[in-house]
Amino acid sequence: SGDYIANALQVYPNPTSDFLFIKRSSSSPISIRLFNISGKECKVRLRANNSINVSDLENGMYLLSLYEKDSLESKWLYFIVQH
Repeated sequence: SGDYIANALQVYPNPTSDFLFIKRSSSSPISIRLFNISGKECKVRLRANNSINVSDLENGMYLLSLYEKDSLESKWLYFIVQH
């Protein structure tokens, strides 16, 4: 259920200036999408160590969508980029 994903997921540090790390209890594959506060999708790539390089993003609030392929569930999380 969505509650499981919410409880088994952490993103840190928040706010961040360079890398955002994703800590999950599940090892199932995920896909990610990142949007700025205006709803425009930003190009990001999930690295092998479960981090996202956000150093090129402008200061502001962003919305991260994580889709866990095995459970067919999505989780939306806010975070802040502050340089």
